[in-house]
Amino acid sequence: MSFSRSPNPIEGVLSAAWLTLRTGEATESVARALLSSRLPQDRLRGVLWLQDHGASLAAEKRADLVGRLWDGDASVAKAAAKCLATWQNQGLVGLPALLLMAKRHADPTLRTTFANAATAV
Repeated sequence: MSFSRSPNPIEGVLSAAWLTLRTGEATESVARALLSSRLPQDRLRGVLWLQDHGASLAAEKRADLVGRLWDGDASVAKAAAKCLATWQNQGLVGLPALLLMAKRHADPTLRTTFANAATAV
């Protein structure tokens, strides 16, 4: 008999919370891990931490944010675009994706958000 365990989104949240409490503050590794959470509020927390602290990260670490432009939750996608815009030149890692989403996203409001973010970068 094989036993397969379904992923539990609570485990990721608890791990991130434990690391945050243990170190006394959030870290880039916790924020980047939250970007992969199944829970939109966790992904948003990761994006918001990166907006405040992520511009100085290496490009390959900043690139983790780019995938959130395709997030199924509009608030996360919008926050990711705002984050890249806030980073200005450091947001260049997301410029091709922003330009693509500004042309092709189904939601006209998000298309405008992506276009404005691309201009800011």
